[in-house]
Amino acid sequence: MANAFEIPGLHGMAPTAGDPAGDRPGAYPWLGRGRADAGTSSHGDFSLRTVPVADIPAPDAAGNFFVHPAYLAALGLNDVLMLERPDEDPAFFTERHGHLVHLGRLATLTPARIDALCDTLFRGTDANSVVLEDIVAPQTPAPLRPHHRFAYQADWRMAIGPDVTHISSRRASTMRRKWKLLAKETGGHVEFHFERCRPGDVAAIADLNRTKIESAGGHHQLDDQKRAILEATAVQTGYTAKLTLDGRIIAGNIICTAGTSAFFNIMGYDLAFSKFSPGLQVHLAALRELGERGYRDVHLLWGDSPWKQDVGADRQELTTLVVMRNRRVFLTPEHWAAFAPFLIQATRRRLKPIAERLLGEALISRLRHLLSNSH
Repeated sequence: MANAFEIPGLHGMAPTAGDPAGDRPGAYPWLGRGRADAGTSSHGDFSLRTVPVADIPAPDAAGNFFVHPAYLAALGLNDVLMLERPDEDPAFFTERHGHLVHLGRLATLTPARIDALCDTLFRGTDANSVVLEDIVAPQTPAPLRPHHRFAYQADWRMAIGPDVTHISSRRASTMRRKWKLLAKETGGHVEFHFERCRPGDVAAIADLNRTKIESAGGHHQLDDQKRAILEATAVQTGYTAKLTLDGRIIAGNIICTAGTSAFFNIMGYDLAFSKFSPGLQVHLAALRELGERGYRDVHLLWGDSPWKQDVGADRQELTTLVVMRNRRVFLTPEHWAAFAPFLIQATRRRLKPIAERLLGEALISRLRHLLSNSH
C-alpha cells in the first residue's frame, strides 16, 4: 500500500506586516493584491482569508483526513488560506513554490465549485496556478480556465458498520482456519490488538512495509520526514491494528481518522508468515473494530492491491487538475513547478506497463537466443 503522506506544501511565505488577510497579518503577502485580468465568477464568490491551523475544528461527522488540523500541523503549516461561502464546507489552500495547492485530497468537487474557487483565488492573489490534487471530479464539463488534467491513481472506498459483511462465509472460514494453523504450526500465542496509536508503532509497521515492498523489487517511499508526519498525526487521530505472535508484531496497519471516516495509511507484514495471510487478517479485524466503534466510511487509499476488491471496496478514480490563470503563464517557472511533478507521475504510470512488457519480451528473446546457441 502506498503511504498517504505526500507533503503538499511546507514553503509558505513569511508573514508580512501591512498585508492583512482576514483577522490577522497573513502568511501570504500577495493576498489581496490580485490582478486586473483575474475575471469574475458566474458561480458566486467565496470569501478569502487566512486562518491559523489551530483554529480549524476537527470534524465530528464524515470528515477528510487531509484537512484535519492535526495533519496540517504535522506538515508544519501555521496558517492556511480559507475560502468559504454560505451553506458550503470551506476549502483550504496553501502556497508551494509560488502556486496554490488545494488541501483536501479525496474531496468531491463539482465543475462549478472548481471554477468559483479558482476565480476567487486568481482575483485575490498573485498566484498563476492552482493545483487540485487527487480529487473526485467529472471529466465534463471541464474547468473554464486553461488547465492540465492527470489521472494516475485511485482511492478504494467502502462503507462499514456493525452488521456489514466484508467477505463471503467461505472466505471467512478459510481465514479462521489459517488463524488456527498459525498458532498450531508456530506453537505460539496469536493475538489481535486494536488500540490508540502510540509512539514507535509507525516505525515498527513501516519497517515491515519496507521489507515487503523491497523484496518485491519496489521502492519504499516513507522516508524519515514522512514517517515523522505520519506518527505525529496518527498519535493524535489514529489507531494501530496489529497481529502479534508471542508479543511480536507480524502484521500491522496504521489507521488515521477524521470524524466517522477512517483512512488506512500504511500496512506491513512479516513475509515469513505470508501463507497465513496475516495482512488480510489484520485488515478484516480492523474493519470489524472500526464498524463497532461508529466509523462508517473507510478509505483504503491508493494502490490497486487485489485484497481491496476482495473486502468489497469500490475503486474511485482520482483526478489532479492544474488550473492556469491564463495561457500566458504556461512558460513561467512557477507554473512548471506546479505542473511538472504530476506530468512525471502520469507519464511514469503510462510507461510502466509498456516497459514491463518490453523487458519481458527482451528477456524471452535473450533466453531463446542462448538456448539456440547451446545446441
